[in-house]
Amino acid sequence: ATALNNLALLYEDQGNYADVIPLLQRSLAITEKAVGPRHPLVAQGLMNLAGVLGAHGKSADAIPLAERALEINEETLGPDHPLTTYVLNILAPLYEERGDRQTALTLYERCLAAREKAYGADSHPVAISLSNLASFYLRGGEDARAIMLYRRSLAVLERVLGKAHPNTCV
Repeated sequence: ATALNNLALLYEDQGNYADVIPLLQRSLAITEKAVGPRHPLVAQGLMNLAGVLGAHGKSADAIPLAERALEINEETLGPDHPLTTYVLNILAPLYEERGDRQTALTLYERCLAAREKAYGADSHPVAISLSNLASFYLRGGEDARAIMLYRRSLAVLERVLGKAHPNTCV
């Protein structure tokens, strides 16, 4: 299953999309059979498949997979686990792409709150969530709110990485 998954992701990197989804589906089926349907490895396989589908404009197909991955991770790992917040971060833009900005906003905010709880307010994952939320508001034309969140993200990165670090650009 891991080899199939890795091959699929390599094909995706190479632009060979025709083979990616069948390989990821096969990898997911093998994983599910090996560890059961409610295992974090299944959630990871679901997220890989959802990510590829979403990247190719198939958010309607990706959302149920990501929702299932979220349910598995919340149940098995907890709502604040890094893998759970990763799913929230993938799921939010899928809803946004479909035009459901309210659900997307709820997911972005859940991700930020979970990361603040898990990592503390001054952490790189929190800075990323702040930046994602800022981008969401920017896409919605709420420039003032976006600027405030980008500034918060930058302030967190400066505290975490230092002002002179090249990665303090958000």
